[in-house]
Amino acid sequence: MLVFSPPVRILDGLGFPEGINFGPDGTLYCVDIYRGNVCIMPPRGELEVLVHTGGGPNGSRLGPDGKLYVADNGLRAILCVDPQTRSWEVVVDEYEGRRFLGPNDLCFAADGTLYFTDPMGSNPSNPIGCVYSLSPQGELRRVIAGLAFPNGIAITPDGGELLVAETHTGILHRYALQQDGTVLEVAPLAKLSPASDDSSGRECGPDGIRFGPDGRLYVAHFGAGAVQVLTLEGEIVCSIPSGGPTPTNLAFWRDALYVTDGTAGSIFRIPLRRS
Repeated sequence: MLVFSPPVRILDGLGFPEGINFGPDGTLYCVDIYRGNVCIMPPRGELEVLVHTGGGPNGSRLGPDGKLYVADNGLRAILCVDPQTRSWEVVVDEYEGRRFLGPNDLCFAADGTLYFTDPMGSNPSNPIGCVYSLSPQGELRRVIAGLAFPNGIAITPDGGELLVAETHTGILHRYALQQDGTVLEVAPLAKLSPASDDSSGRECGPDGIRFGPDGRLYVAHFGAGAVQVLTLEGEIVCSIPSGGPTPTNLAFWRDALYVTDGTAGSIFRIPLRRS
């Protein structure tokens, strides 16, 4: 069992941080949505701008090729950022001749397939959000449609299921990954507080999601000021104070959980140990 200490603010002054990742050497990557920046911080360095996209870089993940893939909701595209050359290019920005709504977050399967959410403009009364897959061979598929703001996305440790956080309903959807590349919806994993459901009146719902070293699902609960920890059976086993009121995304590195917070403009480190 993992035991978490109180959060410590390690970075401040960002516009709206999201999409945190770590390279194999401990290099920290994150994005600043409001300023249109993809940022990098070497293990013993300071945070700096890696590239400026001019859009709204949101989710990001390191790909199997060592490059950083970014869901940019402003450019309405998936980008590939090369940390070595400090350059970026558009990977894909449309499906069947129509531009994306505005990609939000992404993850990679073990075979290199990229899955990403595309939610901008969707809500419970206009459920037009989708999830797409992009194979290593470049085949783009719309695998899920009809969602009200699909946001965080992750694949279970065994590679068998795709989880999608639907922020405006609070639902953590589960989909079985099929061998032919399609997905089959199964019973939702859980439902967290939806938008405008907390006592302060802030928007409140699941944002970024990530599996931890203990195999449990960690959910950045935007508006609740917490990271919710769930089993694969959907039980909430604990709620970890995230450091700020609006956690957006999270990542693990060595002995800590790192959480970005949008309105605080900060990144928090939450030390952990095994009991």
